[in-house]
Amino acid sequence: MYRVFGVIAIVLTTFSTSCSGQTVLGVDAAATSISTSQFQCLLNNGYKLFVGRIGQISGPDTSGIQNIRNAQSAGVPYTHAFIFPSAQQNATVQVDNAIAALGSTYVKVLWLDVEKGDWGSNKTANEQFLIQLWHAAAKYLYINYDRVGIYTSVNNWNQIIGTNSVGDYFYQFPIWYVYANSNVDPCNGWLNFGGWLYGCLDEVVHKYAINVNICGTTVDLNAAAWVGWRTNNGTSV
Repeated sequence: MYRVFGVIAIVLTTFSTSCSGQTVLGVDAAATSISTSQFQCLLNNGYKLFVGRIGQISGPDTSGIQNIRNAQSAGVPYTHAFIFPSAQQNATVQVDNAIAALGSTYVKVLWLDVEKGDWGSNKTANEQFLIQLWHAAAKYLYINYDRVGIYTSVNNWNQIIGTNSVGDYFYQFPIWYVYANSNVDPCNGWLNFGGWLYGCLDEVVHKYAINVNICGTTVDLNAAAWVGWRTNNGTSV
C-alpha cells in the first residue's frame, strides 16, 4: 500500500464522460455550524452525504467534528471527513491530533485537502509532505475510516504539487475534485491531471457548486459516484 510507483509522464487532458451507477448528492462545510434539524432538512432535500472538516491549520476543528456527529444523529447515511493541513507543520502530529479529537466517531472516508493555504513554494517539498500526511492517515484505516482520498482541483494540484511530480503515487486513491459548473454528473468537468490520467474514476466526488444557501445554512454541493464502502449503518452501497 505504501509503495511508490514509478514516475510517469503527467498530461493534462479533457475527459468527458458520464459515470454509471448511483449518484449520491451531498454537501460539505467548513467554519459553519450545522444543527441536527438542518441536517434533517438537507436530507429531506436529497443530500445524503456530508463531509466535515476535522483538522485545520490551527489544529482540530471541534465545530466540524460536531457537524459530523449531528449529521449522523440526523440519519445522514454517508459521512466523510477532511483535513486542511499546514505544510509548515508536522504531518503526523496534525493527523494524530485531528483523529484524537474525532474520537470514536467513525466516517467512511478521510480526505486530505490540497488547495491554497499554508503550503510552501517548493513543489517537491510539498509532495513529500503530502506523502507523509498520507502515511500518517493510513495508520487509522479501518479504525476511524475505510479509505483515504485526495481533495483538490486541477489548478491547485498543479500549483502546489506540480505537473512534473510523482503524482502517480496518489492515482490509486479516491479523488474529490472541484469544478463549479452546477452539473450534478460526478464526471462532468473531469480533467485528467497529476497521476489520475485514465478518465473519470469510479471512486470520484465532484464539487459542483460553492457557497449555496439552503436549510438556513451555507454549504458547498457535491455529486458522488462513490461514497465509501458502506453507509453509516453498515449497508452495502
